[in-house]
Amino acid sequence: MSSPLCQFLQWDTDFFGFRIARVSKTHLGVEDIDPILDWCARERIRCLYLLVAGDDSVTTQLAEDHRFHLTDIRVTFERMRANVHQVAAGIRPVTGEDVPSLVTIAQASHSDSRFYHDHQFPRERSAALYGAWIEKSCRGYAQAVLVAERDAKPAGYVTCHWQGTTGQIGLIAVAEWARGVGIGGNLVDAAVHTFEKAGASHTTVVTQGRNLASQRLYQKRGFITKSVELWYHLWFPSAE
Repeated sequence: MSSPLCQFLQWDTDFFGFRIARVSKTHLGVEDIDPILDWCARERIRCLYLLVAGDDSVTTQLAEDHRFHLTDIRVTFERMRANVHQVAAGIRPVTGEDVPSLVTIAQASHSDSRFYHDHQFPRERSAALYGAWIEKSCRGYAQAVLVAERDAKPAGYVTCHWQGTTGQIGLIAVAEWARGVGIGGNLVDAAVHTFEKAGASHTTVVTQGRNLASQRLYQKRGFITKSVELWYHLWFPSAE
């Protein structure tokens, strides 16, 4: 079902209810365009994702010339070992009882993502995507999920993944009613502490170019920009 140029995305397809794929290459030439479009036609693809390096003027021009539209600026931040020796009070591992509260927080907290800013994705499904993502993370997709507790209830979360010397923050969010008191920074520190205990020497995290609050949070915690990439979506007419 996939090709050397494109990958069919089964999970996205099942979740949104129409066929979705992603361009496998990050740098395209003119010779790649017709095979990509032909494959999408054969596979009845409705939406095609493309991720491009921010300084790749050739691929960005090709994307724009062939009806791809820009949906997001993907900014990756990195911080080297910070020697975080303790975790703030109120940060603890997730429990099964937390999941409904975390789903509620997730569904209201990620509106800067590309799915919200591409109006062909139903807004309610975009919200549900992050609810499903945090629930999946709590069920084992993430190696650790840390919860910030305030007033005896979950107020935020961070999901943690690590391999070798690299730790990666996945999802992070703070409930609207608990913002402005430092919980986001405490969650970042707790994630870094978790990674360093596991032997990681640096931490990465991805956010959106439009999400200035998250960028400031990471910058205050000593993160610097590692890369800037561009997400494009190409929509094809519905077969219905």
